[in-house]
Amino acid sequence: MLPFLRRRGIETRDGFVASHLDLDHAGGAAAVLRGIAVDRVLSSIPAGHRLLGGRPAVERYQAGQSIQSGELKLTVIHPAANDHERRRPSNAMSCVVRVELGAATVLLTGDIPADVEAVLPPKGLRVDLLMAPHDGSRSSSSAALLDAAEPGLAFAQSGYRNLYGHPDPAVVQRCRLRNLELLRTDRSGALQWRFRSDGRFASSAARASSVRYWIDRPFAGQEMPGEIDGAEADDELREPLSGMP
Repeated sequence: MLPFLRRRGIETRDGFVASHLDLDHAGGAAAVLRGIAVDRVLSSIPAGHRLLGGRPAVERYQAGQSIQSGELKLTVIHPAANDHERRRPSNAMSCVVRVELGAATVLLTGDIPADVEAVLPPKGLRVDLLMAPHDGSRSSSSAALLDAAEPGLAFAQSGYRNLYGHPDPAVVQRCRLRNLELLRTDRSGALQWRFRSDGRFASSAARASSVRYWIDRPFAGQEMPGEIDGAEADDELREPLSGMP
């Protein structure tokens, strides 16, 4: 993350959220917090923890908190304040954030399991873009969540040939039954999103927009759903979900 931020010339951030105490979600937090100036850190990880670089000032995220920066608004919808005292499993303490940017809405879900999905407050669940929880694990992306969120598009952050087989075929099937397009980073590589204030958005996939002859393309010749070349992204912006709040 830090090389990416530096390449973009980003030296300060209004806020930083470390979802939960798993290395694949917070393992690079210390490097980022040392490398750029961050005004506000929210996490279930305690202040002073090595994963946060020993930072002394850390806020516990809890439902109802929000960060506003220009048109961008982040609202925490899970966990509740009393969850921090219940010693719940790490995944169940994932920070679930609703992102609003202009008219576009995104739900970032961390690694929450299905039992947490079932108790998320209905208000704020309907979004245009849904991050499949827990990398597309079978134990997440339940039918209840997909039906409540009614996303126009979903994506699973999964590594190529990952040991767990994410996204799980059951999750892929649940999306398919709802005619929900599921983007997969194991096929597309890194995904980058562009949003406009009218709610339209586009994605570009690294394996399509950064092609080099020496880079292996394991899924060459196969369709990578939702893939839009970065150079053409502005001309192929997606419409927001018609039922968006």
